[in-house]
Amino acid sequence: MPSHPSSSPSPSRSSSSSGLGLGPPGVVLILSGPPSTHSAAGDDEERAEAENVARAEARGELVRLRAGVHVERRAWEAVSALERHLLRIRALARVSTTPVVLGGASAAAVHGLPRIAPWPALVTLLDVPGAAPGRRAGTRVVRDPAQGRSRLVPIAGGVRAPCLAAAALAASHDAAMQAVRGAAPRGPGWYAHGLVPLDAALGAGRTTGSGCTRAELERERVLRGTGPGSRRAEALVASADGAAASAVESIARGIAHESGLARPEVGPHVPGHGRLALAWPRERVALRVRGSSVRVAPGGGEVADGPVGPASAGGGWCVVEAAERDVLGAGRLRALLLHAGLEPGRRTAHASAREAGPPWSTTGRPGARR
Repeated sequence: MPSHPSSSPSPSRSSSSSGLGLGPPGVVLILSGPPSTHSAAGDDEERAEAENVARAEARGELVRLRAGVHVERRAWEAVSALERHLLRIRALARVSTTPVVLGGASAAAVHGLPRIAPWPALVTLLDVPGAAPGRRAGTRVVRDPAQGRSRLVPIAGGVRAPCLAAAALAASHDAAMQAVRGAAPRGPGWYAHGLVPLDAALGAGRTTGSGCTRAELERERVLRGTGPGSRRAEALVASADGAAASAVESIARGIAHESGLARPEVGPHVPGHGRLALAWPRERVALRVRGSSVRVAPGGGEVADGPVGPASAGGGWCVVEAAERDVLGAGRLRALLLHAGLEPGRRTAHASAREAGPPWSTTGRPGARR
């Protein structure tokens, strides 16, 4: 460990292959607590004296994940917010003497589901039968919305979590409720927040074959019954399709819905413009998000600034150019789409009714006797 003082003995590194596989490869956990009785140090772990670790932490060279588990600050600052959360999970699993069953945001993290809000500093555990009583340091415990009926799958190193469909549905509910409580006036609403993990879960099946199906999402939704948020979950599951290439495209589609716009096509190929994020063929309006990538939401809102160009016309299409910050701002994206000629559904229905004429006969004034 480079942060050890020269007078200290070099830390021992085992050649065992029992590494958890949680978090970015190459980031080494530094263990200074009592040796664990259930596993030896792995390839991505080092053991060091507690006194040396304490001095290195005081100098700012190490970051404490939990008691007896540290990581080098340079490695910590080089990884994303999602990977930092995974490292916290890995640290907890490494020193835990009881089974670790993840829930909430932590279950979403190990399944690679994106998230608009920042990743929490606490590891979320699921309250399942047989779990250790009380709350462990650095964790929060949430109840199981499926009451033990969802399937638990092994992740790594003895860590378990609900299956992908259950984790996506729980992440969708948590994100939607957090958006309702936060209620940012110009930010994405509960629909956009809740759509992101469901789209990602369905999209993983399209790209890698390891995702879930709509039937699995629907089955998990039914297991949860008709409790709080059940109608919201039903609407989100029905809307998710996995066609978005990134979390940003899912957010944009959610904002379009929240703005009252007609449902767009996701990821269409328009002649002369290539692949676009969203398109409304009837109005011949489309959206392109510059710099869109799946790393944006998992990083907890770390967006890349990009130029925002005016709406470009070609082949009869009006293509709105937006940056990721415009999508996450919601209000800016809404203004761009409305300026391009899109209208909310109620306004469109009202305009169509006016073009069709008044509901009464045009041969006389309304209410006149014949």
